[in-house]
Amino acid sequence: LEQLADQNFRSASAPTGVQVAEGDTWYDTDDDQFKIYREVSSNVYSWVPLVVGTDDSDTLDGGSY
Repeated sequence: LEQLADQNFRSASAPTGVQVAEGDTWYDTDDDQFKIYREVSSNVYSWVPLVVGTDDSDTLDGGSY
């Protein structure tokens, strides 16, 4: 549980620093968006909205379980 808690953030501003790693999640309380930290281009990482229905967001595929 402690490891999972270290990978989940909830705040109005984006988490930064050494504690942030690829695959971490963040709930942006300012914009009410759930985001994931992932590689957006070669060695460039960013917080990307997850399932918000816009062209720049990721989507979940429930069929791959």
